[in-house]
Amino acid sequence: MHDTALLIGRFEPVHSGHLALLQEALRQAPQVIVVVGSAWQARSPKNPFTWQERQTMLLGTLQEADRARVQVLPVRDYYNEAVWVQAVRAGVAER
Repeated sequence: MHDTALLIGRFEPVHSGHLALLQEALRQAPQVIVVVGSAWQARSPKNPFTWQERQTMLLGTLQEADRARVQVLPVRDYYNEAVWVQAVRAGVAER
């Protein structure tokens, strides 16, 4: 058992594989942080949903008790892996 599980993805769109990973994360830890990538990309065929819409899709599949255990962390694209990792670490540390 861990204190916090981290689930990272774009979730464009949310699908059953994402939901299975989220359920497993909830089994593994009392708190789950879902990092939603490409959070501020303009709508496009590759990015059809805002990060808020993706958050709603993810959380909407959960019972209220589990929903309270999940935090969503939107992260923008940096196109530089080191900078992106630093942004994720900083965002997680703030939670």
